[in-house]
Amino acid sequence: MSRGQLRDYALRLLRFSLRTHSAGTEKALDGESWGLTWISPLCIERMMHGVEALDEYLTPDDREALKNMLLAESDWHLDSYEVVAEIDGTKGKNKPESNIWNGCVLFRTAMMYPDAPRRNEYLEKANSFLLNGISVPADAESMTLIDGKPLKERHIGPNFTENYGLHHHGYLNVGYMVICMSNIAMLHFSCKSRGLAAPEALYHHVPELWRLIKLCTFSDGRLWRIGGDTRVRYCYCQDYTIPMWLLMKDKYGEDTRALEEGWLKQVALEQHGNADGSFLGSRLAEFKDKSPLYFQRLEGDRAVTLSMGAYWRRKYNDFAAAAPLVSAPACGGWNDLFHGAMLEKGHRRAASWVWKAAQRPAGMCLPAADSGMAEWRWNMTGEISGLGLINYADVTEYRDTKFPGGFKTAGRLEWHSDSHLAEGQADEITAREDIAVFALPDDATMVVFQRAKTLNRIILKRVKGLFYNVPNDLFNGYSRNYGFDGRTVSIEGAVKQQETVAVAGNAITIENQTHIAGIYGIDGLAIHRPGCRQVEVFGNSYGRAGRNLYCDEICHPCITGNREYPAHAFLFDQAFAVSIGGGVNAAQPLETGNDELKAVKIKGADGKIHILAVNFAASAVSCSNPVIGAKELSPLETVLITLQ
Repeated sequence: MSRGQLRDYALRLLRFSLRTHSAGTEKALDGESWGLTWISPLCIERMMHGVEALDEYLTPDDREALKNMLLAESDWHLDSYEVVAEIDGTKGKNKPESNIWNGCVLFRTAMMYPDAPRRNEYLEKANSFLLNGISVPADAESMTLIDGKPLKERHIGPNFTENYGLHHHGYLNVGYMVICMSNIAMLHFSCKSRGLAAPEALYHHVPELWRLIKLCTFSDGRLWRIGGDTRVRYCYCQDYTIPMWLLMKDKYGEDTRALEEGWLKQVALEQHGNADGSFLGSRLAEFKDKSPLYFQRLEGDRAVTLSMGAYWRRKYNDFAAAAPLVSAPACGGWNDLFHGAMLEKGHRRAASWVWKAAQRPAGMCLPAADSGMAEWRWNMTGEISGLGLINYADVTEYRDTKFPGGFKTAGRLEWHSDSHLAEGQADEITAREDIAVFALPDDATMVVFQRAKTLNRIILKRVKGLFYNVPNDLFNGYSRNYGFDGRTVSIEGAVKQQETVAVAGNAITIENQTHIAGIYGIDGLAIHRPGCRQVEVFGNSYGRAGRNLYCDEICHPCITGNREYPAHAFLFDQAFAVSIGGGVNAAQPLETGNDELKAVKIKGADGKIHILAVNFAASAVSCSNPVIGAKELSPLETVLITLQ
């Protein structure tokens, strides 16, 4: 298509959108009009940079239709939509991103049509929406003046925890932190294009949230989603990092070029592997058959964010020339009590654990410079699946402690199996699991204790302990190198039939960087691959469609067929260490005098000896080990002793 043909096509698409809006004159292809909902301003905001690019080609009728749409949306949000906020994403009022985009469309209307009869009302409610976007508990008492009023007078509630954790869709959602920032970017650049100052409320807590997002971003731009994701890997929220990075560069002088370039290389790598020129066609082939709508939506997210980057870079190539106003280190630690979340990111190791994760809980210990090693579904937790279609774990309790350079935590969970084939078969609690995790302050090592036991006589179709996920897809050339048994083996990612590679002994090395070794309870490992892209969309469609990433699974045990277990049977009872850079040093179990009290000794990469212990009993127990000392440990209490 020529440039003129493309322009004509874009104008026809815009006119279709305007005419089929509730303020327009026609119906869409489903016989309905669109708009006047909590999410319709998102559609508008994401297309406005395209409208601006077409501005000189708009007819008077186009401009009138655009005005009618924006006024209708603004009036509806003024009269019919309440500003709400709530930290807990399960209560239906955690709405940071929609508060932001609804506030943006109100301000946009006031900016574009200064003679609008309700302009001042638009501006006031826009402030309310925006200030209750990235909102935290401390805002309730803040006397900071914003547009003439103390912040606390417009504060409805917090959507983020005090540490900027976001419980969106019911889990710690790094991706939706990015979505919030991306909508701020869209209005920021629209204001810049008109030479107008954006509302002060637009940037509310942006620097503070950016510091956490940057900590949760690898050097190549890929997000480190410590709380996991229920959707397609490396799509949607990841795409919207582009407008966020350009906002941080233009408004705050942050050097985000390497992040942007790194992500664009990954986009190009995937697109070049698709013969039809699509962004995601090969990896998401299943989506094209099962849901053409969702496939095209994901293609559209990538297209619109790339167009934002291309348009803004062409129009504002200078961006901000000032010294950075935000100091956001790429390394450091963070924790959040609400989510049971901890991370420690150093120059060598990226370590995290989150109890309220998407597929909970989820941990990671991987090379800090290797984003392609990150996969979070039940990572380092295990997998216990019954015969139901949907299998998941509920965290029942946890205790955690963050300290400089690392963290320690312990908790309990119940595994569920729901939606059975047999009519009337009840949902089941298949097993209970105890977990303790220690990220040593050596920028290298994480130790995990796992113990799982059945409650009743039951049939299980999958039991995988350890469960360290290794993505093995197009981004790493469909090949991973594993070292074990004194040799290095290359394993292809895109296999079409299930296979399990047995690993004699209890140790394995991945890409000569990540070393995994059993400490007790592990006498042989396995690399399991189910013969398909098993990383799926999780939620209502889980188990039905949405497979989008090949992943190798390092397990012990690795049971992948139906097997019957008696009540109160141990499925696994083990501890293992993951070390980045060097091998696992001198790890061994310690005798404690009580089977419920687990303890190990390990030499860290810092050369120091670390003693780790956890009480998995339901009551307090006393320890008899002289190294740990004569002390009583309460349930789930953890001990970390470093010997100089």
